[in-house]
Amino acid sequence: MNKIAIISFYLEMLPHPKNSGRDRFAKFKLFRRERHELIERILSDANKAGCTHALFPGWMFVYDENENITQLKKEIRKIQKLSKTFGISVIGEFTTINHRKNVDFKPAQPPYGIYAFERGKAIPTGIRQQFATSPQAGGNPKAGGKPSEAYKKVVSDILSKKRIIKIDGLSFLILVCGETNILYNPKNMKQPKFRFSLEKDIEKKLRSLPHHIVFNPGHTEFSNFTLGLFKKRWRFLSKGKLNPSTRDFFCIYTTNITERNCSFDKGIHIYKNRALQSTLESERRKPSKDKYVQAVWKCLEITK
Repeated sequence: MNKIAIISFYLEMLPHPKNSGRDRFAKFKLFRRERHELIERILSDANKAGCTHALFPGWMFVYDENENITQLKKEIRKIQKLSKTFGISVIGEFTTINHRKNVDFKPAQPPYGIYAFERGKAIPTGIRQQFATSPQAGGNPKAGGKPSEAYKKVVSDILSKKRIIKIDGLSFLILVCGETNILYNPKNMKQPKFRFSLEKDIEKKLRSLPHHIVFNPGHTEFSNFTLGLFKKRWRFLSKGKLNPSTRDFFCIYTTNITERNCSFDKGIHIYKNRALQSTLESERRKPSKDKYVQAVWKCLEITK
């Protein structure tokens, strides 16, 4: 039996550094210090609840793209220590933030990306978000869209198992935030399909992969309309093998909740064998003087 803590953060704002001077990265450091303290409290409580794994939303830790890489290494060592102390395996994103306006999305550079921690052992996965929107994936195939290079890379990495992380007995297939735009929702169909069929029997190949859970860490919550589309995609991704099987398949989505819409109803979504799941228990973290909720985590039990 595995028990997973799924965390959603309240995100008041991301740090914005000054253009120059000694304090350029000060807000990033403050953000990370406060985030680290909150993560320590969450993992402590999750440990007391008997959790074996903890899944965090995107932007677990963020960095300015010009910061020294030593800052990343410090945060990795801190989470590595917490993972070992509390005996919990962790998956989270350590990535850079681009603050320039009107700049096309670009993946973070190595060694930033998704990291896994297996009870104290740090595992750089090599997984980095490749695109964020459907136009960046290639657009609408019905309107003449063509698969982008980023789309091809994500699909290739999925089918070659490069997107699968196995830690502490569970295998996770990782799609970061808008990478679920590998799927699209045709108007005349009840369920999504691959945006572009790059290979024959691509859905069958997806179902045959050796994962228990599709994990989709997001950055901020969706609008109501977009959320409806993505719920169908998460349901699709929670479908198991085409042949009858006793194994359960899950799709887990968690994201940060922003200041403009502080509702955790949009923060965590869990599907099991195409059915929306309720969680067993919930723990809310409130600072003593502030009105907003810093984070919520929910527990999910999984029997392999």
